[in-house]
Amino acid sequence: MIKFEVIDFGIGIFNNIMQKRRLANELEAIQDLLKGKQTTAPQQHTGEGVFFTSKLADTFTIVSSNKKLTYNNIIEDIFPQDNKFRKGTKVIFVVSENSKRNLESIFKEYSGDTFEFNTTKVAVRLYKMGNNYISRSQARRIMSGLDKFKTVILDYRYINVVGQAFADQIFRVWHNDHPGTVIEIINSNENIDMMIERARGVDADQ
Repeated sequence: MIKFEVIDFGIGIFNNIMQKRRLANELEAIQDLLKGKQTTAPQQHTGEGVFFTSKLADTFTIVSSNKKLTYNNIIEDIFPQDNKFRKGTKVIFVVSENSKRNLESIFKEYSGDTFEFNTTKVAVRLYKMGNNYISRSQARRIMSGLDKFKTVILDYRYINVVGQAFADQIFRVWHNDHPGTVIEIINSNENIDMMIERARGVDADQ
């Protein structure tokens, strides 16, 4: 196993994103960070570094302020958690010496043959408010900043149902405003598919 840590004692990555983007809380900062191409200093860097580095590790963990974010690429999942307050940011990278991951295949997955970072995947479950995914405000948070990508993959794993307003905001309103972006769906079910088809104006019985 190969492991290394990077530590600083600055403002903290989640707090920095929250302040610069005027977000409501650190969870919203995590939501933005996970999309990729999200940077508070566009003149200095593209915002792609954390995104691609996190995909190379077996586990990649960021601890900052009151949150801990873990990318677990072994089970292909992401876990934001509350954490004891920490000043600055601590990053922990862990990978097996026998790992078969390589940077070229990861770039190709999210960039295609052009190696232009044009695809991102969003875990919809991280945008939950209350018990359901029903509001337009939830949908707007999910789609915020995604106009930078040509393909957006929405992952509905662990979600059983979405509301009409939620689906309409993404698949009719947002997509009509951004026709150049393809929205792909994974890990949905027939209930979610029905709402998406209605929002897109497709008869679910056909």
